[in-house]
Amino acid sequence: MNDKDPQTKKPADQPNPSQPNLPPGAAAKPAVSTKTARKGALAVVLVALVLVSLVLTVVGGAVWYWMKLRTSPPVASASPEVEEDFVVESEPAEDTLAEASPEADVVAEPETESATTPAAPTTGTLEIRSDVTGADVFLNGKRVGTAPYKASDLTFGKYSVKVEKAGYTSFEKRVELGAKPQVVRAKLVAALATLRVEANVAGAKVFLDGEDRGTTPLELSNVSPGRHVLSVGADGYETRTETLEVESGKRDVKVDLVSEVAALNEAVAVKHKHRIGIGSCEGVLRASAGTLEYDSPHKDAFSVALSEVESFSLGKEDLSVKVRGGGSYKFNERNDNPAALASFHERVAPSLAKQN
Repeated sequence: MNDKDPQTKKPADQPNPSQPNLPPGAAAKPAVSTKTARKGALAVVLVALVLVSLVLTVVGGAVWYWMKLRTSPPVASASPEVEEDFVVESEPAEDTLAEASPEADVVAEPETESATTPAAPTTGTLEIRSDVTGADVFLNGKRVGTAPYKASDLTFGKYSVKVEKAGYTSFEKRVELGAKPQVVRAKLVAALATLRVEANVAGAKVFLDGEDRGTTPLELSNVSPGRHVLSVGADGYETRTETLEVESGKRDVKVDLVSEVAALNEAVAVKHKHRIGIGSCEGVLRASAGTLEYDSPHKDAFSVALSEVESFSLGKEDLSVKVRGGGSYKFNERNDNPAALASFHERVAPSLAKQN
């Protein structure tokens, strides 16, 4: 460049407008460009934005974790150790809690209903009692035992219960078995029986268990099953008594009565005291087949019909007999046993009374 060129030559003493206060002859500092200044301001703004972003991230993470703690089941009460070691982080804390305290994870999980509720029972208990022991028990038509009966493993549902025993009306009932034990009390009623009583003597009196029920022929209804005492008798005949085991249904009873006179067969060894003279004779005093007989080798022996005996009386130690139109006799028991003589009189006197 040419120094003389007026366009390129700059006077040395021309003042610098950007540095007006510099003394003359001082060197001037180079001026900062506008582009450089803009770059510096932009860097400052970027740094500020980064810092604000970090702050917002931290604050947002804290708020998110706080909200999660409010909506999650409390962990601190189940695992105090987790509460003491808890550190707030920007990342979700589920994995940290699971690793730090496995027990806390189990507690936080709500238990399912199947784990806490026991299985419902499906079988129940049925007990069957009866006022008659040994009665047969049936369930749904199948015999299962005798009363009292108890089963503890019956499936829930409806059952037909039947209790029966010979001589009793059967008991039936339907039950529905559930979880609650059930007790069935069966009351058996004796099945009534009918007795038809006949005798070889018309009009004979009939007694059942000591109660006068009428005369033959007789039909007794509504007789309870079991043991009963039946007595049948008539004038001039021995009373017939027997014990009957009565079952339900109808039963015929026939009784043959025997004449008291025909059935009479009594004897006693005696001594006869003679009325005239001194002494006595021995023999057997016998009552049978309507006859009173003194069997002896002595001449005082006799045999008369019962109807011919006028008197027949027992004293303290002797028995007096008077025959109608004949003699009188006084007998002692041969072996001095007054009791044997009294027994003979007791059995013969009723027949004699009926003949006179």
